[in-house]
Amino acid sequence: MHVLCVQLLSLTDSLLRCLQHPLSAIRHMAGRCLAVCSRILTSIVMEKVISHVVPFLGASDNVIHRQGAIEAIARILCRDVVLSDESRTANESMIVHRYYS
Repeated sequence: MHVLCVQLLSLTDSLLRCLQHPLSAIRHMAGRCLAVCSRILTSIVMEKVISHVVPFLGASDNVIHRQGAIEAIARILCRDVVLSDESRTANESMIVHRYYS
């Protein structure tokens, strides 16, 4: 594993703690950072998300934990949707270009 990946992996625990921060801006950025991490180290980060973030969804006594979990999951899913939409658009434009050429 590259040195950068090891450093990135060491930051995931801090990002998971930031999902529980009282300020929504910090939770939002932690969710965005986890989404980027999940694109680079997919299996490792997603294991951590499943084991640490998903249980926060059931924290009926703490709204901040639920919001942090939802923020992280939304950022991970939205990033995948945006990437797949962009790639689909690129493929569609290639088909159109071939058809009219």
